[in-house]
Amino acid sequence: METKVVVCPGCGKRNRVAGEGEGRVPVCGFCKTPLLKPGLTELNGSVFEGFLLGDPKPLVVDFYAPWCAPCRAMAPVMEALAAGHPELRVVKVNIDQEMGLAERFGVASVPTILFFRGGNVEGRQTGALSQQALERLLQEWGKK
Repeated sequence: METKVVVCPGCGKRNRVAGEGEGRVPVCGFCKTPLLKPGLTELNGSVFEGFLLGDPKPLVVDFYAPWCAPCRAMAPVMEALAAGHPELRVVKVNIDQEMGLAERFGVASVPTILFFRGGNVEGRQTGALSQQALERLLQEWGKK
């Protein structure tokens, strides 16, 4: 069985996971948060660094605000991206709660999508996109 390293969205610790068995969702060995759960994961600043540097998968981050209409329109697009691309780690960050992260990455407008590989920003898009437009951007960013 294949073993992989997964960063916990709850505490930011790295966990070795021996695959995803029959309907079984592994949990963090430190805080017991479910790992590898499908869909979009919301991160806070305390675990962001772990995902940025500790996860081998490319990271797609949706910086959003709950009051932002274009952000709400992007939510199902990001959910579909997370569900359809297991080779990526797709997360969201609420800029109202994580102003430091928004400032650190120069996020002045929402929604802003950042694509990271190896801890480095490889792509940036501000504004709402359709699923098809986001897929095209990811293909471009993935080729760099």
